[in-house]
Amino acid sequence: MTLSTPSSWLEIALIISGEIAEPVASALEPFAHQGVIIEPAAPIQDPNFTPGLTATPHPLQGDVKVRAFVPFEGDLEQTKTDIERALWPLEMIARNADLHLPKPTYTPIVETNWVDLWKKHYKPLRVGKNLMIVPAWEAPNLSADDVAIIIEPGQAFGTGTHPSTQLCLGALEKYLQPGDSVADIGCGSGILAIAAAKLNAGPIYACDIEAESVAATGENGARNGVKDKIEVDQGSLEKVLEREPYDVVVVNILAKIIVGMFEGGLEKTVKPDGTLLLAGILGEQADMVGAAFEARGMTLVEKIPSGDWVGLVVRHK
Repeated sequence: MTLSTPSSWLEIALIISGEIAEPVASALEPFAHQGVIIEPAAPIQDPNFTPGLTATPHPLQGDVKVRAFVPFEGDLEQTKTDIERALWPLEMIARNADLHLPKPTYTPIVETNWVDLWKKHYKPLRVGKNLMIVPAWEAPNLSADDVAIIIEPGQAFGTGTHPSTQLCLGALEKYLQPGDSVADIGCGSGILAIAAAKLNAGPIYACDIEAESVAATGENGARNGVKDKIEVDQGSLEKVLEREPYDVVVVNILAKIIVGMFEGGLEKTVKPDGTLLLAGILGEQADMVGAAFEARGMTLVEKIPSGDWVGLVVRHK
């Protein structure tokens, strides 16, 4: 099968256990256009949501769907071979862990369906007590206490559906004080920095190694009317270490990267009485991350679970 038009895409999708979602996403990332999506196995819907009432967030528990979109003009069989070759080592690991890694499904899509595809899968989503993640094309009725975060998905990581993002948003709502300075390391779509701005924090510094994420954070900041409150930069920990420490630092990446950041001085980015919010951590990786921050003179304040994932709230001893 050959798709000859340059406006064609190939959707690669797998429904898998949340335990192996991040490694699968990492394997697909080199093929993907603007990132890999991890979402619930079924579309997120909340038809019974009433504005102003506290609702339960939608953590990704159990099976999730991992999706990537590949610009596609060539031979389908060769594309499938390349992707499945990249996934093969994970298939062996999953088998040894009594997990199932199915073969991906491949669905050709034309560019004219791109926006409709996003709209089908993303609906307004409540996180915590008052935070509301709103896709840019939706206009839900909000109460006076609701804090809307308007996001255009598909530009960068961070649509709010992944439990690690929800853990960070909930922790920000709980621990952030008005006027706190905030650094968001690995900002993705800017969702956490925007939430901090709308919770009256500032100044706010957001950085990411990907130029697409820097652009997406600026664009989403503008959508939310907080672009001037967020300084966005391309880079990572080294850029934050050049600045004064912050009241709150958020790192929502991967456990092994967080451990590496502590080896590089992550604890120095936080004021002596400040708070470090860590996510992107599977439950079984919490001890590894804990050993890293304890070795740097920090201690655990709270461990927040969500399905297979945990968020860690950390402060200096």
